[in-house]
Amino acid sequence: MKYPDGFTSQERSQFDFLNENNRVTCAVEPEAMRHLPIVTSGDRRTGRERFRVLLGTAKIKGPRSAHILIKGVLEAGEEELYGLYSEGVEEVTFDPTALRKYTRSIQKTPEYKELHYLGYIHTHPSGIAYPSQQDLESAVHEYKKGITSANEPLIFGIAGFTKKNEPEHYIYRIVRVGDGYGFKRLD
Repeated sequence: MKYPDGFTSQERSQFDFLNENNRVTCAVEPEAMRHLPIVTSGDRRTGRERFRVLLGTAKIKGPRSAHILIKGVLEAGEEELYGLYSEGVEEVTFDPTALRKYTRSIQKTPEYKELHYLGYIHTHPSGIAYPSQQDLESAVHEYKKGITSANEPLIFGIAGFTKKNEPEHYIYRIVRVGDGYGFKRLD
């Protein structure tokens, strides 16, 4: 069986996104890049974090290599997204199960057919585009609760800014480290 995102049943069951030795690369299409969140000067003053859902495809390139392509970004403000996540001061809250369910519902329309839930991105108003312990725990929670499995991509991004106040975005994935978990920045 071939899945809409390009995986075959055998590839999907064999590729382990949690294996830190597997290479996972990532690219963002220009249209999606324009919709990634940025830290505004107001956000820096208030500490407000912004959140978006990342949509796209994942392709297995070989037994130890996969490529993730971010093709779209979902943002609240549309009535149907109300309650799936909320942005706050120095935190965001979201329901990963509801976000996945919503993504599956929009895939029923031809224009969104190939946009699969890949994960999420949020801002760090402090400027550091590096995951916090809470970021790591949120992503690990999805694996431990069975919301996602090791053979499905789950990425998370952090948006911050450089010392020259230029926006920067980094995308990470969760990896197994001994008996626990860590994160690895994607190429």
